[in-house]
Amino acid sequence: MVVPAQTWKIIIVLPNGNGDLIWITAYTRVFAISMANNQTVSSQAWGYYRVSVYAVEALTGYDLLINVPLAIQNTLEAKVDNL
Repeated sequence: MVVPAQTWKIIIVLPNGNGDLIWITAYTRVFAISMANNQTVSSQAWGYYRVSVYAVEALTGYDLLINVPLAIQNTLEAKVDNL
């Protein structure tokens, strides 16, 4: 078994309800986290590991948020949430 060198997560903040895609706009909060998969990550708060969705896509080779309209997708994927 191979243990990945990095681990990542993408979180899209949406209101409760149905039809999630209709709620996604260029102002939707998106958290992307990428961190080394080792014991040193606990030395930093989670916010230290915030990156853009583009950074996760470059790392993984995945095309994320593909069901979101392209103009909104490009805006969201470029952001790094800092709140």
